[in-house]
Amino acid sequence: MNHYQREGCELEPLHVFRVWEHDSMTHYESFCRYNALKYLWRYPLKSGVEDIDKCIDYLELLRDELLRKNQ
Repeated sequence: MNHYQREGCELEPLHVFRVWEHDSMTHYESFCRYNALKYLWRYPLKSGVEDIDKCIDYLELLRDELLRKNQ
């Protein structure tokens, strides 16, 4: 079992990333989006609030990038 895979669940972040790879976004946006999902996915299994904080950090970076692009 992958360390991000949950027992009884065949889905893991890697599967979502493969679907997202066809979205039109910059590499930086993808990086932020993927990392946000990774930390959100693993928070109940690993570092709890610390992972939620990391997820929020990546979402804020993504938001800032989108705001910058839309100016």
